[in-house]
Amino acid sequence: MSTPAAPSTRHRGRHRLSTALVLALTVLAMITGTVSPASAATSTTENLDVPLNGTFTLPGLGTLTLSGTAHLVIRQFPTDPIEPAVTRINTNLIQAFAANGTRSFRVIGAEKTQFAPASTKSFTLTYRLQPLDPVLPADPIRPTVSIRYSLAFDSTGVVTEAGAAAVNPNF
Repeated sequence: MSTPAAPSTRHRGRHRLSTALVLALTVLAMITGTVSPASAATSTTENLDVPLNGTFTLPGLGTLTLSGTAHLVIRQFPTDPIEPAVTRINTNLIQAFAANGTRSFRVIGAEKTQFAPASTKSFTLTYRLQPLDPVLPADPIRPTVSIRYSLAFDSTGVVTEAGAAAVNPNF
């Protein structure tokens, strides 16, 4: 008469069988094309420095001229089985200023946005103005500037044109 296997031995045998079954089904799915390896869906990253320009008007401050550079990090993620394709953009202002004859401000901030991939895309982000004049205290309600970015992408997702300009806020 044979004795039944110990419980721990029976459990290990089932675990090996289920692991082998999962591996076999995964290989079969990859061969038939229903699942692609993770390396096929990689993201791309592009770094751009975009000059800032334009003028905008703020109540009590008059017309200000924007200058400087915005650094953009553009990451494109392809479609995968869980999420649709997306383009994510992080912006960071580098030596950005707004000035007129009497007041000067540093434009500060870093913002981010995301959208579905497109051949062209425009979006507006808002940044704070910090007074450079140490004699005048900063207003507790800091003024802001809105910057409209315009990007054009080629068929592979690489940026072919980029621009950034100040826009007047809606009051």
